[in-house]
Amino acid sequence: MLIERSQKRVLTQRIESEPRQFIQVLYDPRQVGKTTLALQFMEGTKLPVHFASADLAAFGESSWISQQWETARIKLRQ
Repeated sequence: MLIERSQKRVLTQRIESEPRQFIQVLYDPRQVGKTTLALQFMEGTKLPVHFASADLAAFGESSWISQQWETARIKLRQ
């Protein structure tokens, strides 16, 4: 069982109460719980979500962000 991240409540309130959909970027130093926070949020929401780790992005490949945005938009329309 994962320890619930304290920021989950803030993230949930921000995303679920915002009238417009925005990409949410979680950034911080390595190993502080960003992925755990994202996974906990995704488990507890009924909203469509798209998770992508920037670790997978090729250095200098600017199209990666556009690809993630388009994938998220497609999921939102489904």
